[in-house]
Amino acid sequence: MKVGTDAEGLLIIGNKMFVATLEGVKVFEIMGDNLNFMTVLRPQDTEGGAKHLVVDKNFMVWASFPGTGVVKIDPNTLTIKTVVDVPVDSMDGYIASDPMRGKIYTYNTTFDQNYSPVEANIYSVDTSTGQVSVFYTGTYFYGVGASPYTGNVYTAEVSFTSNSVMKTITPAGLPDGSATTGVGTFRFLFYLKGEGLD
Repeated sequence: MKVGTDAEGLLIIGNKMFVATLEGVKVFEIMGDNLNFMTVLRPQDTEGGAKHLVVDKNFMVWASFPGTGVVKIDPNTLTIKTVVDVPVDSMDGYIASDPMRGKIYTYNTTFDQNYSPVEANIYSVDTSTGQVSVFYTGTYFYGVGASPYTGNVYTAEVSFTSNSVMKTITPAGLPDGSATTGVGTFRFLFYLKGEGLD
């Protein structure tokens, strides 16, 4: 089934599937093996599409729209509740939530006229108030992830020509270690560990 152009983020809540596309957040009703189109959600005067999706502690859907920020969507009424003006990476647009789903992390790197990185920031958005704060600062970030176990945040001082340096940041925003990783490090995957999964 065609869901839209440049589909990246996908999220299912109840019997609804949310897909981040160039057109916006497309919503489909899941009926057995069928998907029925319901609506597309996008803030007014937004250029570019939705990139990624997360769920907060109140089961609200949050979508990243580079150039606009993050958007809170009520999955029951299918309405946009809040638009938070926060920098979001224009190429990747990835967002992550903390283990308690009370914060959403975005990141953005600014460049000079020669496309050399000037500064990179990870931003924290409070899902209850919409308050934005700078969580951590570096030189060139390309990706962000949050451990569902420790709440530590991961990013990388990225290089696309040599090894990147992955950084671990505590939930308080303090550096907690680093490791050399491969070229272009940008995603972080956390494995579940439990009975039968060791």
